[in-house]
Amino acid sequence: MIRRSIKCTIAMPSKFPTIGFTTTSSSTNTSCYHNDFIASSKLSSSSTIPNKGRREIHHIRKAHTGSSRRYHRVTTRLTAATAILTCLGNTSFTSSFSLNMSSSFSTEKETRHPLAKLSENFDHSWIAQLNPETEENRRLSKQKTPQDDGVSNNVKRPVYNGHYVPVRPDPLINPRLVIHSPDMAQELDLSLEDVDSEAFVKFFSGDVDGAFHGGDGDDDDTDTGNSNGAHKVKTWATPYALSIMGQRYTSNCPFGTGDGYGDGRAISIGEVAVAKTSHPHASPRYELQLKGAGPTPFCRGADGRAVLRSSIREFLASEAMHNLGIETTRALSLIVSQDGNTSSRPWYSDRNKKSIPDINDPRLSKYSLEQRKQIIAQLNAQSRNDPDVMIEEPNAITCRVAPSFVRIGHLDLFARRATKGILDDNSKPDSSTQE
Repeated sequence: MIRRSIKCTIAMPSKFPTIGFTTTSSSTNTSCYHNDFIASSKLSSSSTIPNKGRREIHHIRKAHTGSSRRYHRVTTRLTAATAILTCLGNTSFTSSFSLNMSSSFSTEKETRHPLAKLSENFDHSWIAQLNPETEENRRLSKQKTPQDDGVSNNVKRPVYNGHYVPVRPDPLINPRLVIHSPDMAQELDLSLEDVDSEAFVKFFSGDVDGAFHGGDGDDDDTDTGNSNGAHKVKTWATPYALSIMGQRYTSNCPFGTGDGYGDGRAISIGEVAVAKTSHPHASPRYELQLKGAGPTPFCRGADGRAVLRSSIREFLASEAMHNLGIETTRALSLIVSQDGNTSSRPWYSDRNKKSIPDINDPRLSKYSLEQRKQIIAQLNAQSRNDPDVMIEEPNAITCRVAPSFVRIGHLDLFARRATKGILDDNSKPDSSTQE
């Protein structure tokens, strides 16, 4: 059966501000897809193609007349990008963020699972070379946290040793792909068709097991109960220490000991070996991490979620900094829960306004016009109102990508554990710990 798919719009909730883009023939992505469209429309109408298929090809050829003009008029809307676009100009942003516009035809059903290449390239070095907490310490932790089931790792509890804890993400309800970075997807060897698949949306919205069972390219392994590399999926969160200006902190840890610091809502869903990375000094691998994927043992009382508003900001800022030549964490995808998961977040009501005098305020009459402008600008900078209402916002998950998410806090935590209890004498570090 001939399948046709055309996607060219990123739709956002109407309550958020929008900005439109108009593609032109100078756009690399649009030109590429336009040429693919022309090439695809030249399919042979031989007798091997069913009558329905020949009629569709005829209509496509007929509709293609003047398609260049229509491509010039295609627009897409993107949320909260005005400031970023101002920094980037009008070309680098467009070339970095494909408008997810494609026209493709297939005369046979795809048999390859959309995430097959990703699964084949899994190489979880953190899991393979480091250690989880010991069973003894796991039991000790459970004794101090009655609500812990001893398996899930999705409630707040102390973690006394180990380099990571295995934890599964909490999938979003009704996930919908809002935007992705084609450049980052290409580095992970993911095609546009892979990104557009149900499996991709499932995997990067937290349903890491369901992504490999059913859906596109289903090919279950009934003997093992796994399908298409599902058994290769490993997910984890990591503990780390906290220091501010060189001062070690434990006081704001939920347990007052420092055993509760770590990734509270960020869950790594794999490490992937790649041919090369965009980071000049990094090894050829990427770690994939979902932000807002639900609580981990290091979640200090919150819900472990991120909302769409903050997720949009992180996605745009990450990719903008990369395209400005600033090495940073990349963003692969942004997926929202459509009419599903929500979280309460503080926000500003219409009554929450600063009481700032205007330029004609009688109290400022003794100052010059320039002085009045300076006074008002200073008052605006100093006067800050806190959010005064709670609103429900849709949950979203951003997939962050980096060669590694290791940080100084990891090394500091392991050092603290190894030297715990050592006084200023000739005592040696505790060599019995995993650290």
